Amino acid sequence: MVFPGPGPAGTAARPARAEGTARVCAHLRALAQTCTAVLSGRLSATDRGNSKGAAMETLWTGLLMGVCGTLAMDIWAQVLHRAAGQPLPNWAMVGRWAGHLPGGRIFHSDMAQLDPVTAETALGWAVHYGVGLAYGVIFVALAGPDWLAQPSFVPLWIFSLLTIAAGWFLLQPGMGLGWAAARTARPWKVRGMGLVAHTVFGLGMWIGAVVA
Repeated sequence: MVFPGPGPAGTAARPARAEGTARVCAHLRALAQTCTAVLSGRLSATDRGNSKGAAMETLWTGLLMGVCGTLAMDIWAQVLHRAAGQPLPNWAMVGRWAGHLPGGRIFHSDMAQLDPVTAETALGWAVHYGVGLAYGVIFVALAGPDWLAQPSFVPLWIFSLLTIAAGWFLLQPGMGLGWAAARTARPWKVRGMGLVAHTVFGLGMWIGAVVA
């Protein structure tokens, strides 16, 4: 994101920011009025049904986006594996990491030294797709109905790139790979490939939003 500098560019950007702020405030006021009506019993059964239907539609759109994004990432991994010999992600190790979380320890120095957990490969895949679904729902909740009416790629792309922080600062150090893969043989390659993969993830989510 590029912030406007001083002078005419910054001045021209102010009305757009003000308009965006006013739109958010209007949405918040409408939400507050709806909540007040529900609590006071003034909302009709039809309105309640419409609100519930819209919420469910938004939820399903988010879930579809999450599935499409994660599936796109998996297809990309297969393309790299077949075309360039890139190793596939080891979801068994992710499952092992997740399986040891109830023990209260998040960060490990070497996953190979940990005891295997039951169905760790299946657990790793479940974590993989569960996180993707969560990201889809979180994004549609943040983007709101205006974005869903006309899905644009750039906001979703930025969101997808930001989600790599969970891998860099939680999963990778948790699995002994260091912060942002610092302990790997070629950390900058791992980081770059991760950014590309998350771009593909965002593209898949955008396709899911368009077809929803």
